[in-house]
Amino acid sequence: MTDGGPMELVAQRKARYRRGTRVRLVRFTADEPIDDNQVVPQGTCGTVISVDDLGTVHTLWDNGSTLGLAVGDQFDLL
Repeated sequence: MTDGGPMELVAQRKARYRRGTRVRLVRFTADEPIDDNQVVPQGTCGTVISVDDLGTVHTLWDNGSTLGLAVGDQFDLL
């Protein structure tokens, strides 16, 4: 993706990660600890629910978590 600013990044994420798209977590890059009730192990797959106006990819993980993927988190498109 190009670095054309935050609005362009959000538009690109919304176009690329549409509802129903499958993804696999590589790793979270959060600066703060993640709530243990929402832990998603590396390699977990999930289904995109939506992308919000901050570019967070809201995902329903196969383990039941709904923790979103923020800009900077690493994941693969399946």
